[in-house]
Amino acid sequence: MIAAWRSAGVPIHVGYIVGFPEDTPRSVDESVARLADELRADLASLFILTPLPGSRDHRDAVAAGVAMDPDLNRFDTFHAVVDHPTMTRDELEEVYRAAWRRFYTHEHLARQLRSAAERATLLQMYLWHSCALRVDRYHPMMTGFLRLKPRRDRRPGVTPDTLRRHLRRRAPEVATMLAGYARVVRDTHRLWRDAGGAPASRAGSWLRFVRETFGRGAPTCESLSSEARPRGPSCSPASSEAAACRGAASSS
Repeated sequence: MIAAWRSAGVPIHVGYIVGFPEDTPRSVDESVARLADELRADLASLFILTPLPGSRDHRDAVAAGVAMDPDLNRFDTFHAVVDHPTMTRDELEEVYRAAWRRFYTHEHLARQLRSAAERATLLQMYLWHSCALRVDRYHPMMTGFLRLKPRRDRRPGVTPDTLRRHLRRRAPEVATMLAGYARVVRDTHRLWRDAGGAPASRAGSWLRFVRETFGRGAPTCESLSSEARPRGPSCSPASSEAAACRGAASSS
């Protein structure tokens, strides 16, 4: 099925849950490696097995007296909230973080970009995921860019900080966030270059990268190196201008 979608130029986005009773650090690493190296998925969203409040699993766990984290804010499938048969909660979370690192390696992402029908789409997704995982240190589905923290937006019963205290606390956070974004953009540019997207000049390289990543000038058949051309979708030179290399469909 994955091969069929890939042949149609559709990006492949898979989901994977960590924390089943039979899981071990080695088995999780091997499974995620298979998603990247054998199935060649373009994107992966990873989760920790969680008995969500209101679900049958949670109701059964409560009835069985299973020890669970008392903080319901952590029942988000990104934190370990119940004990695992062979790992501590901290160990399970480290296995979860390692799974993200194992899938999103530079080598794997560059390989996927070389054969992508929708390079701009993947570049945007890889930039987004990198910012979420490396800057916000949170799940990509729960993050965006330039996180806002209005001074008065506090939980009921919590007194808002004074403006001076808020700025003193927030300014270093914003500076760290912007520096993190700069590193991610630099590394994504390097990823794009390694995938065959760089022209000769350095200035031209950055300009082309920005245009392609944000949809300003999709790559053409002639502009891509032979290694970077998408496989599957055809490029038709029917128009006077170079036809854009696009897949028959795109979806995440």
